[in-house]
Amino acid sequence: METMLHVLNGSSGQSAASSDKFPNHVLTERDASGFFNLLMAKDLKLYLYAVEKQGGPMSIGRVTASVWERFGVAKPGADFTHIFPFVEAS
Repeated sequence: METMLHVLNGSSGQSAASSDKFPNHVLTERDASGFFNLLMAKDLKLYLYAVEKQGGPMSIGRVTASVWERFGVAKPGADFTHIFPFVEAS
């Protein structure tokens, strides 16, 4: 994971997730970014609603929303960075 993050952060793939969330929360298992899984699940529902309204493709979004919904049910109120171990254990 550290090698992958080093490559991503040295390229156009750099993002807040690769430069902050993964190294400071996921890898350290601190899981304290301040954004909760239920909020992410809500945001994905809003995204799907907007995509459906515009007639856009939804297949990947539905799968993603389903994972976040399951995570919210299994661990309500967990920090959203805890998604990595949740998915890894699934």
